[in-house]
Order: sequence, then C-alpha cells, then structure tokens
Amino acid sequence: MSNAITFNALKGWESINQLDVFYNAANSSIAQTLGNLKGFGAYFSTLNQFVFNTSKTILGEVSLWYQFPTVDGLNQNKNQYNLDLGVKTLLLNKKMQLAITASDVLKTNRYRFSRLINNIRQEYNNYYDSRQLRLTFRYNFGNEKIKQQDRKLGNEEERRRNN
Repeated sequence: MSNAITFNALKGWESINQLDVFYNAANSSIAQTLGNLKGFGAYFSTLNQFVFNTSKTILGEVSLWYQFPTVDGLNQNKNQYNLDLGVKTLLLNKKMQLAITASDVLKTNRYRFSRLINNIRQEYNNYYDSRQLRLTFRYNFGNEKIKQQDRKLGNEEERRRNN
C-alpha cells in the first residue's frame, strides 16, 4: 500500500508526504539459514518547502525519510533515516540564485541489519559517508522581456490552399 499526500496548510509552506506499507516473506531451503522470515515494513518521506518573505526571494527546504525495521530477504533490517536541509536566496530580480544545502545532516543514513547463519547471529553496521555541504551559485542570462514568436507548424502554402 502506498499513499502520497500534498498539503499547503499554511501560507508559504508546501509539504509532500509519502507512506508505503508492505509485507515481505522469504523462504530458504539452505540448512545453515533460517527457514523463513516474514514481517511488515514501512517507509515514510516528507519534503517541505518554505517561502520566508512576501517577495518569494528567500526559500528553504527540509527533507526527511524514515525506513522502519523490516525483513529483506534473509536479513532483518534495522531502522534507517536521513535529514537534508537547504536555503536559497534569489537576487537581481530573481536572475541570480545563491543556495546552501546539507545532506545527511545528522549522520544517520546507516544500513544496519542482522542475519542468522549456522546458528551464529551476524550484525552489520554499514555507513558510507554521503554527507555533503553544497554551495551553489546560478545566474540566468538573457532578456526575459523578449516575447517568443507564435510559430505555426506545417507548410504555410499548403495551409492557404486548404482555406
């Protein structure tokens, strides 16, 4: 089951949310492993965008996802989550943009799981550091006041003959 909900409850705040609930089952005929594992799991994500001023030139973003403990094959996965933050400002009539974003702010995006092989419980705690701090500068060149010509598709001579 999957469901996505967008809401704009407050002026200047847009929130896009998703919830997935699922059931996994795995069977193994290998004597050294568990015969079967099964269970429910869930995943939640939220993306929130904020406008901090009336001219809409200072914007923010908060993104969070959370993976609940679940069964994945013959592994029992532990919870996992991630938080990203960002802020940007638009300058010079919104032609220039400065942004700073940070990913995995809390250093929590760890893949942790356990499994049982030969009656020995194995625990894994993997962290691949994906944290980033990005500073972005963007400038839009060109004249926004130039109007695009209306183009008529097809052969103009053929069009006149049909009229």
